[in-house]
Amino acid sequence: NIITLNTAFLLRTIASGKNCRVFTENVKLELTPKGRYVYPDVILTCAPQDLQNDLDTMVRHPSLIVEVLSD
Repeated sequence: NIITLNTAFLLRTIASGKNCRVFTENVKLELTPKGRYVYPDVILTCAPQDLQNDLDTMVRHPSLIVEVLSD
């Protein structure tokens, strides 16, 4: 959890002023148009299509996906 939060904070700092958004854990990443999706730990998107969604529940065009793995 600490790694996820630190990564999201760092990406948010880097993306500040670049019209990008950083999401953590509770936002879906669409894998296929037929509704297959996952919940990555951190998603960075700068795609205008993703930024237009006011609900912030689904990302379709990620710029970066982060998945934190443990032993």
